[in-house]
Amino acid sequence: NAWYVAMEGLPEYACCVQGDARHWRTCLERAIPMHNERATSDEEKVNGLPPVPNQFGWWMKRNPRGEVLWKEYANESRPWLADTPSRDVALYLMRNHEEITAAAASSMELSLDDADEALREVIQLLVNWKMGEGVATLSENGQKMAQFTSERIEVPRDMAMVPALALWELVQLIL
Repeated sequence: NAWYVAMEGLPEYACCVQGDARHWRTCLERAIPMHNERATSDEEKVNGLPPVPNQFGWWMKRNPRGEVLWKEYANESRPWLADTPSRDVALYLMRNHEEITAAAASSMELSLDDADEALREVIQLLVNWKMGEGVATLSENGQKMAQFTSERIEVPRDMAMVPALALWELVQLIL
């Protein structure tokens, strides 16, 4: 446990490698059958993982140094990254705008135009907002879109942990 705590304080780990609990749970769910096939006795077998908490955001763990770590990580040697975690989320949403809009429209029963407007609203807020600011307002569709994206982003596959935490923090403020 101390190793993980120490690693979470390193910019390269916290901003690039670290996954969220949902990601690691998925990895473990895939590994259990392989482990059980190799187990030499029933005592070595794993029956499963504990139940998933019935709470939005259970997979996220706040890193109070998120903004500081991002500043250290997103420097001139990484020009493809935004200068703040929330702006990096906005970049991801802009780069994947068409896919997100189509999926959200279908899932949230919105027209493509309404989904597009909601996503643009979320992006605009993220560009001007920073972690820890504590004030954020979105329309009802904007709130739904922010939650929709935060529930579907895979960390670290889609985005780094610190930007994902920024999106999660924003969703916590608006819900």
